[in-house]
Amino acid sequence: MKAGGVTTPLEARQGKAFLLLNPIREHYLLMKMGWYQDNRIKSNVIHVRLKDGKIWIEEDRTEDGIATDLLQAGVNSS
Repeated sequence: MKAGGVTTPLEARQGKAFLLLNPIREHYLLMKMGWYQDNRIKSNVIHVRLKDGKIWIEEDRTEDGIATDLLQAGVNSS
């Protein structure tokens, strides 16, 4: 990810996690926001939405993947 022209690895970012839930529009996000040097960092870690009775993974920057967690929790993959 680039912030102010500087490439910053995920491990180097200092920030806090924020969970954003919108059950009316059925969007769920986990974001990380903070600062790296003098640059503001904002990054979606996970963005999931529900559509037509299915879970759509729009973005997933987790190490193992949220799909793996959902399958282990018994969520059907079809």
